[in-house]
Amino acid sequence: DIFPTLIASDTNDFITTEKIETQNEEDFKKIFIEEIYKKGKYRRITKEEACEIQGFPEDFELPENRARWMKLVGNSVSVPVIEVLIKSIIDTEVFEMDKDLVY
Repeated sequence: DIFPTLIASDTNDFITTEKIETQNEEDFKKIFIEEIYKKGKYRRITKEEACEIQGFPEDFELPENRARWMKLVGNSVSVPVIEVLIKSIIDTEVFEMDKDLVY
């Protein structure tokens, strides 16, 4: 699934509570504003969801205070994304190194 970047300030990390489907972007925007935004059919992401988005293990421990854990998670990088990037760079063989050390 695709999710936008998490923000350490926790100002835009919401998900909808209802699914909407349309044929084009313009209709999606209209329906989203009327049916989701204006009716308040959205919620903040949970700590567990934030950790999953960033690729943290399920047992990863964070502070209880939302502002503190959102700052930590929002300032982190997505582990799976970095892993793919590193492997791709190594596969280019631009660096001389033993691949067994990284994989």
